[in-house]
Amino acid sequence: MSAADNYKKQLGQEIANLFDSDFKFYKSKLELKRKRAGGFDVIVLSGSHKWSPNIDVSFYFGRNFDVARKIEKALSVN
Repeated sequence: MSAADNYKKQLGQEIANLFDSDFKFYKSKLELKRKRAGGFDVIVLSGSHKWSPNIDVSFYFGRNFDVARKIEKALSVN
């Protein structure tokens, strides 16, 4: 694992610590999630460091709905 990957995992855990205890950090996906009615609030850490000495970290905020996920899975089977 690269130093950049380790940095993003440490950053994600620090962010989770700053939020209330509802958010859980998932190192394998580099995302924070908290359960809400009908789905999850999601914060995704996405970054690039390939071929560069710099680390670019982007944050994506959104909502993940259980019902939409079920529909998406049903449609992907066909």
